[in-house]
Amino acid sequence: MNTTTMDMDFISILPIISLLIYLVPVLFVIWFMTKSISLQKERNNILRNISNKLDK
Repeated sequence: MNTTTMDMDFISILPIISLLIYLVPVLFVIWFMTKSISLQKERNNILRNISNKLDK
């Protein structure tokens, strides 16, 4: 394989790598937000059940 073709292959991969560098943190933030909201909803339900039991 010629070095120029190897260089061209690497250059063709660069846009994909740069896209991943920007995309992965955004996806992580979205995942974290949805997970956090889900856990808070579950915690609120548990606390509501406890409160209801204490009120009885």
